[in-house]
Amino acid sequence: MSTSRRSPAPSAPRSSAQTTRSVLVMLAVGALLAAGAAVLSGATAPVAAAGPALAAEQGIARDGTPAEKAFAGARAGSCLTWTAADASDITATSCADPHLFEVAADVDLSVYPGAEFGPDAPLPGALRLAALRAEICTPAVQTYLDQKFDPYGAFTVGLINPGQAAWRAGERTLACGLQNVGRSTTPFPVTGRVADTDQSDVTQVGTCLGIDATLPTDPVDCARPHASETIAVVDLAAQFPGGFPSTADQDAYLTTTCAVASDAFTGAADGAAAKGLAVFWDNVRYESWTAGSTRVNCSVGQELAAGGFAPVTGDSRGKVVVGQQAAPPATAPAPGPASTPALPAAPTAAPLDGGRTPVAPGGG
Repeated sequence: MSTSRRSPAPSAPRSSAQTTRSVLVMLAVGALLAAGAAVLSGATAPVAAAGPALAAEQGIARDGTPAEKAFAGARAGSCLTWTAADASDITATSCADPHLFEVAADVDLSVYPGAEFGPDAPLPGALRLAALRAEICTPAVQTYLDQKFDPYGAFTVGLINPGQAAWRAGERTLACGLQNVGRSTTPFPVTGRVADTDQSDVTQVGTCLGIDATLPTDPVDCARPHASETIAVVDLAAQFPGGFPSTADQDAYLTTTCAVASDAFTGAADGAAAKGLAVFWDNVRYESWTAGSTRVNCSVGQELAAGGFAPVTGDSRGKVVVGQQAAPPATAPAPGPASTPALPAAPTAAPLDGGRTPVAPGGG
């Protein structure tokens, strides 16, 4: 969910929700840090702050397994996927088929300045890997996408490290790449290359985002408690062909556009308000617009008086129940129309260099 502005009091339900959702993003980052998702770091760039948690640092035995060979042969433009929780069955696949990771660059840490990654150095911890992802992988991804990466879009920068066993054996190559990672840090399958894909962070009409306490999570069935429901996808480029519109101009246009969409979706004038729901929308940032991301969601949901989202149960086209207090914390990602089995967002195992071209730190 990209950033937009705070909605007003329930008496004026049609608005955007930028302040609220900005705060929710910060709360989510803080909660993940507290829970041990160590790749999230308040000192990193927005890409890293929005990125996935790494899997537990365990290496795969370096015996020339198919998984190791697949990773060793991966180069910029390769696509990888896996199904096992530890990514031990990682395979190379066509980017035209569903996959979980698109490689943007290989990075050889043996040429990194200083002795930090020398022959006797330990595998960096999760916090250091997070810093490396921001320092090395983000510029590499920008280069790979010809400076057209949307840091607030549907894709995040990922990193695959060698794992303990390969690191001890001398492997110093990291793989930087791109993933579509849910709010629960679950990676979702992607079809096609990112360069050929609209990076707008939007969900399909009728999608309901689950709720963990007051924070939005991954898509769930709308019959389950959720934070919001997507009622429309709007391409702002059609309304603003002359270039990036200010937030005020976006809001002025979306105030009417999302209201009309809400009425059409719910089947009645002010149908959302009659059910205790507010209409809100996303705003496009300048960085997203220049990367080609021009689509936003119109959604319905409701804020709690204390902040955050109230739990809503039911599709807004029918009967809904709006909670008056925070939902129970989620104990695991809930299944939904776009969910996948829980998988590590970045596998930690890779074989020794199999002829891959090293990329200098910070380069693509």
